[in-house]
Amino acid sequence: MGSTSRRVTWLVALAVSVGALVPALAADPAGAATPAPVACTGSPCWKPPANTSWQIQLQGKIKTTFDVRLYDVDLFDTPQATINALHAAGRRVSCYFSAGSYENWRSDAARFPAAVKGGGNGWPGEQWLDIRRLDLLMPVMQSRLDLCKAKGFDSVDPDNLDGYTNVNRPPAHRRRPARVQRVDRERRARPRAHRRAEERPSTRPGRSSPTSTGR
Repeated sequence: MGSTSRRVTWLVALAVSVGALVPALAADPAGAATPAPVACTGSPCWKPPANTSWQIQLQGKIKTTFDVRLYDVDLFDTPQATINALHAAGRRVSCYFSAGSYENWRSDAARFPAAVKGGGNGWPGEQWLDIRRLDLLMPVMQSRLDLCKAKGFDSVDPDNLDGYTNVNRPPAHRRRPARVQRVDRERRARPRAHRRAEERPSTRPGRSSPTSTGR
């Protein structure tokens, strides 16, 4: 009887220990749970169809004479006057920035601590980001989304979300695409109603992220 009682007590203790351990194993190093995406509803939302025509130009003076529905241009380098002119011409404008790499020439480069900088990705002055440290990265990315909003962009094009598919990458990218999907979900959980004057834009082409899909 005493042996049975001790066995039951041991099994109960084991169950309690495992129950406490599982959440810890499942937790992300940054510790924050991924919020659910917010649906884009209401008349201010812009949901581009799959066959939307578009033009991307990330350097130099933007040529605005292409007869396309969407222009994809750089968040930092595109003058406000160019965005305004495209809107006046009835075009939508997407906000391009790199969400998966550090670029040493950007105006917010000093906000990236050394702890999140990985190996070079083949472009001068650019390094992969350690996406395990969402506690350090998300404030920077949120500020970029706020700048997209302030400049009046209609959608977002976050590049370099495919670090795990590349050879030259930090350990965080070698684990599995699931973590990249989590970063993408974290970004897309921001309000999705595309009010140029009220909310951050979120609709995106889904480029450079083969495991994720734009909503």
